[in-house]
Amino acid sequence: MRWHQKFILRIRSLFRRNAVDSELDSELQFHLEMQARENIAKGMRADEAHLAARRLFGPVDQMKEECRDERRVNLIEEFVADIRHGVRLLAKNPGFTITGVATLMLGIGANTAIFSVVNAALLRPLPFADPNRVVLVFETRVQNNANAIPAAPGNFEDWRVQAQAFQALAAIADTEINMTSQGEPERVKSQYVSANFFDLRGVRPILGRGFRNGEDLPNAAAVVVLTNGSWKRRFGGDPDIIGKNVTLDAGRYTIVGVLPPWSYSGFEQLYVPFVLPPNHKDDRYAHWLKVVGRLGPEYTLEKAQSEMNVLARRIAKDHPQTNSGWGIRLVRFHEQVAASSRPALLLLLGAVGLVMLIACANVSNLLLGRSVPRQREMAIRTALGASRWRLIRQLLTETLLLSIAAAGLGLVAACGGLLALTAAMPLEIMNRFPYLKSIPIDSNVLGFTILICVLAMVVCSLAPALYASRRDPQTVIHGIC
Repeated sequence: MRWHQKFILRIRSLFRRNAVDSELDSELQFHLEMQARENIAKGMRADEAHLAARRLFGPVDQMKEECRDERRVNLIEEFVADIRHGVRLLAKNPGFTITGVATLMLGIGANTAIFSVVNAALLRPLPFADPNRVVLVFETRVQNNANAIPAAPGNFEDWRVQAQAFQALAAIADTEINMTSQGEPERVKSQYVSANFFDLRGVRPILGRGFRNGEDLPNAAAVVVLTNGSWKRRFGGDPDIIGKNVTLDAGRYTIVGVLPPWSYSGFEQLYVPFVLPPNHKDDRYAHWLKVVGRLGPEYTLEKAQSEMNVLARRIAKDHPQTNSGWGIRLVRFHEQVAASSRPALLLLLGAVGLVMLIACANVSNLLLGRSVPRQREMAIRTALGASRWRLIRQLLTETLLLSIAAAGLGLVAACGGLLALTAAMPLEIMNRFPYLKSIPIDSNVLGFTILICVLAMVVCSLAPALYASRRDPQTVIHGIC
């Protein structure tokens, strides 16, 4: 029998068992009749021929079971039977069921909610186009053991001209600007950025446009791009904001764009084109520029790092007075953004993991207490031929039902917990991770929930199952009688 025929037979055996069993009875009866005819042809009487045929074939019921075993669907049928039995037992003990599900639900819900935050902040890619290619470029100083120093303007200019690893490089400078129009005067955190900054990150404004080439040159038009938060807070989300003027540090700027709400914007509220000083190519002493770049499609981070190491040595050779002992370090943008929050988030995830272990221990104690009155049931099942593994599997299935119910309710609790978390989250973190305002339950979170569901099932039920299945059935039955 070919593999596809076996597969079809197994599917039919699973969903049309009665029909397949009837076909099996007919086939066995046909072989018995054929053997009986052969015996009659050898000179036996009819009754002796049929009896000899049955002796030759052996127990028919045992043969049927062997044929069913060959279909390899018994495990599925037994699992379905275990589920039905488990559902009946849990329905008979609503107090135990509600307590177990509620205990696990709290643990699973807390872990899922915190993991959702960790997933959004540390694991999910930033909302950029091809975010893994966006990197920060730092200078390093071996003498001071410093590996994240801002760039000098002259060095940035050399990188922009000579580095082959990048599709583009952009300079950033943090600042604060006085905004004196549209309401009360306010000093807001802002950034001066190169004109290609938004294109480099792959961020498209929801209103208007980003900066155009040449708008970061001297005597270019004064323009500004708003973050989504400042647009809503300061300008009331005015849909006709594009083209209007705003006064910044006594200068009039034209608003040309508004960023989407999910765009990473740190603490900044405004972006202004960065006009480098006229003598910036000669300035290699003051290190104050943040530099972000997008790697070319043929470059990995390691390959780009190797090329920048060569470039750093070349610049040091050309400018030994200012660049001797200086190097270059590339860091993925996401890694740098999440670095400050990673320890706290992982510590929080570990704390709720301990809560989950406590919940599992409580449920395990409930199961141990429940296993004592079930000794008679286990003894009878063992006396009827059930193996120890069969008993353990039954108890694991019952706990799996508890875990599945708790996981479903835990997901609902996690959604409510996420709403409470985002509402109580400090403004500093929300500014740093604006996309945490809406944390989705994605495939990573669902996979994590399934994992802790399975782990909870194993941790909660293994000890009670081993205890309940190790008792001597004769001792238990005699004790009961």
